[in-house]
Amino acid sequence: MVNQLTKNMVKSGQMLLTIKDQNQTNLNTIKIIYNEHQRYCLQEKGLRMEIQHLIKLIERDQYVYWFRWLDNEDVVRDIMWPHPNSIKLLNSFSIVLIYDTTYKTNMYRLSLLEIVGITSTSMTFVVAFAYLSYERTDNFEWALSNLERIVCEK
Repeated sequence: MVNQLTKNMVKSGQMLLTIKDQNQTNLNTIKIIYNEHQRYCLQEKGLRMEIQHLIKLIERDQYVYWFRWLDNEDVVRDIMWPHPNSIKLLNSFSIVLIYDTTYKTNMYRLSLLEIVGITSTSMTFVVAFAYLSYERTDNFEWALSNLERIVCEK
């Protein structure tokens, strides 16, 4: 049941409540739920590297994505992905965009660029995410040129 709930993106705490609602005598704890959730995620990933798994999930969920390789190596340098629904929102509300970078807090020491848009009713929506290898003008220009490409494809 944990695997099915994980597929449906249910949070671990809610999984435990759902399982206990269906069977009051169930003795599962949140630790058991976390362990099963992690085991399922590792099984889904298989032998793929993290970036390979990310690309598989991006393609499975029909995201648009771009990436750049390091010169003469099979290493992804930058990757960016907006969701198709975000692209539709962006094309409707492209006046105000907010860019925020979280600097190298992940295990690969890459910057995470998050681009957020604002609707006419002041609601925010995520436009795209990008992992950037460097915090240089070239990397940000690459991300913004990709963004410009999807806005122009109206």
